[in-house]
Amino acid sequence: MNSSPSQPTSSPDPFIDSPFFRGFLFVLFLVLVATYVVLIDFTNEQQRAQPQGMSPQFHLLARYSVGLGQLAQMAAREGQGTDRILPVETRTQLVEQLLQVALTPDDRLRAVVVVAELQDPETARNILSGVREAEPPLEILNTADLLEAVYAEPVGTVNREALEERLGWYGKLAAGTHLVEDDPYRTQPRMAALSTCLMVIVWFMGLLATLGAGVVVSGFAMVQMRRGKLAFFQQALNLRLPKGRGAFMEAMVLFIWILLFSAMLPAWIPAAVRFMFLLLPVGWLVLRGLDRQQIILGVGLHAGKGIWREMACGALGYLAGVPLAMLGFALTFLIVGITGNQPSHPIVESFAGASWLDMLGLLVLVCGVAPLVEEILFRGIFYHYLRGTMGALMAALVSGFFFAVIHPQGLAAIPMLASIGMIFALIREWRGSLIGSMTAHALNNTIPVTLMFIMFH
Repeated sequence: MNSSPSQPTSSPDPFIDSPFFRGFLFVLFLVLVATYVVLIDFTNEQQRAQPQGMSPQFHLLARYSVGLGQLAQMAAREGQGTDRILPVETRTQLVEQLLQVALTPDDRLRAVVVVAELQDPETARNILSGVREAEPPLEILNTADLLEAVYAEPVGTVNREALEERLGWYGKLAAGTHLVEDDPYRTQPRMAALSTCLMVIVWFMGLLATLGAGVVVSGFAMVQMRRGKLAFFQQALNLRLPKGRGAFMEAMVLFIWILLFSAMLPAWIPAAVRFMFLLLPVGWLVLRGLDRQQIILGVGLHAGKGIWREMACGALGYLAGVPLAMLGFALTFLIVGITGNQPSHPIVESFAGASWLDMLGLLVLVCGVAPLVEEILFRGIFYHYLRGTMGALMAALVSGFFFAVIHPQGLAAIPMLASIGMIFALIREWRGSLIGSMTAHALNNTIPVTLMFIMFH
C-alpha cells in the first residue's frame, strides 16, 4: 500500500475508548503477564533443579577448545611451536571455563575427555575421581570406568563401541587418544572440532564487522535526525486513527490468555502451530467492529514505501540500533556476573541431536514464523495502542520491556531482549509498516541460529 488510504468510516463501540475501561484492561494485562512470568519461571526452576542433556554452552566451548588444540598441533608440525596458537595459560583458562559450565555428571565426563586433549591424562583422571566421589548413578560410574581404561597407565582395553554409544563425539574422541596420528578413527572427531573452531572464528569476525557497521550507520542516522531529514510515519498514522484503540488493548489481553493456554498444551503440538494461535488477536479486532483500513494501518500490515525499500530500511534500522543493543547486552552480562544465572532458551536444546531437516524447520520457525507473529503483536497491536497514550521513546521502552518479559530466557536476559525490542519499535515508528521491523527481527534471530548450526552441524 503505497498511496495514503482513506480515513476509516466505521464507528467502533464508544465504550472501547472509555479511559476507565482501558485502565482496567491494562491492569488485567499486567496481572496476566505476571502470572505467565511466575509460571514460566517455576517451570524453568524445576528444569534447572534437574538438569538433563548436554549444555549447548559447554558443547560449543568443548569443540572450540579441541579445535584450537588441533590448530596448535598443526602449527607445531610446521615448526612454529604450540604456544604460539595455544599458550599454557590459555589452555588452563579454557579448562577452568569448561569445568564451570559442566553442571551435570554427563558433562563432567565429557569435560574429562576435553581436559585429556588440552592438558594430560593425569589431570583427566583426577576429574574422574571427583565424579566418582559425588556418588552418581550406575550408568555414570560405568562410563567413568570406560574412560579410566583409556587414560590409565598402562592403557587398558578400549571399548570404542560403548564409548561412542554413551558419549557420542566425545566417546570417539577419547577412544582415538592412543591411535597413530593419521588413523582416520583418530582424526575424524578432531577435524570436526577444527571445523567448528574455524567457523566460530569466522562467525565472531562477522559479528565484529556487523557491530562496526552498526556504529557507523548509527552515527549517520543521528546526524540525519539533527538535520531533520528523517521522517517518522507512525505518529501521523496514530493521529489519523483516534478511535477504537481500546480494542487493541483487548487484543493484547487475549494474547496473554492464549499464551497461558499454550503453555499447558501437550508437547507434541508443533511450535509453529502454537505460534499461529497467537495471531487470533488480529481476528479480535475484526470482531470488535474496527474498520479494515484502521486494522491495516494500526497493526502496520501494509507495504509502506514498497516492500524492498522497507526491508532495506529494516536492515539499516537494525544496524543503527547496535549501540542500544550493546548497552542491553552489557547490562545482561552485569546481571549474570552478579547473580550467576545464565540466560537460556528452550529452543537451543532442540538443535542438539536434530537432523538437517529438523534444523531447517527450526530455522523457518525462528527466522520466519517468530518475527512475523511477534512483530504483529508487539510492534503492531501493542505499539499502536501505546503510541496513542505516550511518546515514541516511552512506547518503545514499554513494548520492549513486555516483549522481553514474556520470553523464557530468564530475568537476566530482560535488558538484552528489551533493548532489541526497542530497536524494532523505533523502526516501526520510523517506517509505519511492520516490514522493516520484521526484517530486523529476522536478521537478529539469524545471528544465534547460525551459531546453533555451527555447534550441532
